[in-house]
Amino acid sequence: AVPSSPAELPTGAAEFDPGAANRILLAGDETAAPAICAILEALDVATVGHVFIEVPTDADRLPVSAPAGVEVRWIARNGASHGVRMTDQVHAWASTVAAGPACGDAGELADVDVDEQVLWDIPAGDEPRPVYAWIAGEAGCVKELRRHLVRGVGLDRKQVAFMGYWRHGKAEN
Repeated sequence: AVPSSPAELPTGAAEFDPGAANRILLAGDETAAPAICAILEALDVATVGHVFIEVPTDADRLPVSAPAGVEVRWIARNGASHGVRMTDQVHAWASTVAAGPACGDAGELADVDVDEQVLWDIPAGDEPRPVYAWIAGEAGCVKELRRHLVRGVGLDRKQVAFMGYWRHGKAEN
C-alpha cells in the first residue's frame, strides 16, 4: 500500500517521504510523538507497518488513529534509561525483516559526531523500497538505530530517514 504523499501531511510531518514503500516503521521518543501522531493520522488506510513511541510513563500515551494494518506501541520508560526500551522494540522488529543484499546497498555511513553535528537525513522517496523507516528523537539513540538497521539488518540507507531532535546532556545553543 502506498502511504499518503508528503504534500498531504500536516505541517511538522512533511519530513516523512515513504514513496511507494510496502511497509513503514516509525520510531521515536516523546519529542517525536507529535510528528508521529500527525503522520499516522494522514496515512492511507491500506498502509502496513509498526510504530514504537517511547514515553516517560503510561500516563504519557496519546490517543491516535492509525490504519488497521499499522500496529502502534506506546512504550513506557518507567525509570529506564532513555531510548533503551524503544531500541529493544526496534531491534526485535528488525529481526523479522527480510533484508540483506536484496534490499540494496547499505553504502557508507558517515560517522556523525552527534555532540557536534546535526543528525538529520531524509532520503528522497523517488526510488522503490520495500520498507521505509522514520526515526526521530535523542540523537545518540537515533544514530544507533539507523546504524543497526543499515549495517546490522541490511536495509539500504536510502530506506531510513532519521532526525536527531536533541542530545542527552547537551543544552541547545
